[in-house]
Amino acid sequence: MIIWDIDTLERDPITGRVIVAHWRAKKSAGGASAETCGAVELLPGPTDPADPEFRPFEGLTKDIVIQWVQEALLAPPTPTVPGVELPTQLADVEAYLDARIAEQLAPPVATGTPW
Repeated sequence: MIIWDIDTLERDPITGRVIVAHWRAKKSAGGASAETCGAVELLPGPTDPADPEFRPFEGLTKDIVIQWVQEALLAPPTPTVPGVELPTQLADVEAYLDARIAEQLAPPVATGTPW
């Protein structure tokens, strides 16, 4: 299971519209753990004061913003290739964390000295 966190938000100081969310994702398994981070631009919608679903900055919760981040990461990659289904950024995040954990549990290179 991935644990998501929000490090900070960038917003328009006049409208309160959240423009960018800086996120962090962490996963643990079998005594190993991995972490990655990034930022996503949030498109207008519930972040836009003109939208009926608008949520003011003061009313946001971490869970709401994590949902927005995950939805943004689920968007199809650009540019799209007709007839080819590419992994979403969300799938890439999980694959990255899984690969780092697998490397820790079964390192591809052993280190140390025999004495």
